[in-house]
Amino acid sequence: MKNDRKKEFGFTLVEVAVVLMIAGVVVAFTVPGITSSMRTYRLNSAARQTIDMLKRAKTEAVSSSNKAGIAVDLAGRRIGVVKYKDDGVTVDRIDFVPLPDGVEFERPEKESAPPDGTDADSIVSFGFKEGFYRQDFNSRGFPTVASGADVVSIFLGNGKDYRAITMSSVGGIRTYRLEQYSWVNTRSKNPEASSDSDQGSDQGSGKGQGKSGDNPGKGPKK
Repeated sequence: MKNDRKKEFGFTLVEVAVVLMIAGVVVAFTVPGITSSMRTYRLNSAARQTIDMLKRAKTEAVSSSNKAGIAVDLAGRRIGVVKYKDDGVTVDRIDFVPLPDGVEFERPEKESAPPDGTDADSIVSFGFKEGFYRQDFNSRGFPTVASGADVVSIFLGNGKDYRAITMSSVGGIRTYRLEQYSWVNTRSKNPEASSDSDQGSDQGSGKGQGKSGDNPGKGPKK
């Protein structure tokens, strides 16, 4: 009779070591990419969140036929819609929302030129009032600025990538991203270029009612 021997299945130490080495190489190449993608995703989410807040403030002003606004808390990393009482002066409440993890209100240390209509220093363009940087909107939904040429701006960053959100005196919103020290309009894809549709049809018709504070949010560049 033949002696049947049971075959034993398994892996040698060399085979296990090779598999672990390959897995390590794969992880080393993929993890940084995933981390970078998450950072970019959170920054883009913060930009969309900021745009949403601007639109909500405009809608609140028009629907209530009263002044409304947005407030930025630089240190607290949050932005909110300001709702006023019927007198249009006293703040009723501010509905704040925090920025995503890893995102700050900040500007890059180097940029070839600021986005259209903005200055070269301010993180937020509006004035400091009662503990926060605030920008008001009149009952027509237009930002209360000194002149029709003024642009409201907010800058966001994660220490590596940066976004800028601007609003014209008639409520047109633009979004920029920084590429090689140049701000690129995310609609037009051209450095510091603009899309007419972003600015509204009555570019020159918006008349300001004075700024809502005296000191724009400059803060330190990071």
